[in-house]
Amino acid sequence: MSDRLEQALFDLGQRIEYPKTPDFGAGNPVRSERRISRGWRIAAAVAAAALVLLAFPGPRQAVANLFRIGAVTLTVVDDLPTAAVEREPSGLLVTVEKAQDEVGFLVLKLDSDPDAVYLDLSVPGGMVTLGYGAHDGGYSLLITQLLATTDEQAVMKLLTPGTSVEPVTVEGEPGFWIEGDPHVVILFDQDGDLIEDSARLAANTLLYIVGDRTVRIEGGLSLDQALEIAAALE
Repeated sequence: MSDRLEQALFDLGQRIEYPKTPDFGAGNPVRSERRISRGWRIAAAVAAAALVLLAFPGPRQAVANLFRIGAVTLTVVDDLPTAAVEREPSGLLVTVEKAQDEVGFLVLKLDSDPDAVYLDLSVPGGMVTLGYGAHDGGYSLLITQLLATTDEQAVMKLLTPGTSVEPVTVEGEPGFWIEGDPHVVILFDQDGDLIEDSARLAANTLLYIVGDRTVRIEGGLSLDQALEIAAALE
């Protein structure tokens, strides 16, 4: 893992609450139970990362780092799975109104109407992806939103040392700016199982939490452009 990536993950780790070792001794039982529950979620994410690596053909890959923000886990690996390809966002094509009716969070959007809206109810809490700038190869901009407060992991990002991760502040909240070599997005269902054929190559991404949702802004963007888009969402 590159020094820059390692330092970026460390710096962000100082700014996002991370599960502490559970206190099994005397004390507030509710607080202790919460710590234990969050610790189990991290342990489950580690196990899921191992299962992801086993699920794809190719050389053995080592998990170099693991971090979670909202419903999204970032994992650094030696190589990306060869099964990952450029593909449409996951879910069924619907209207913004239909997507809003089906998920338990407010769907943020830009002033202009998206070219497409994808709704995927197989992931915990549901996931909505807005596509802007449609072209033959897909979309110039993807804005994905999913419930941040779910106890379940919904998305895993596989990164290589060629992908840089920078801690950023978005609308007063901490997040990640991911750029460089393409990374892979993999989805998990309500039962925590890997969704078959969900591995998708992704471009530069701004990842952050706002309110009760995790937001991904993805495209051939600079960080400044992504931050401007984040500020325009309502």
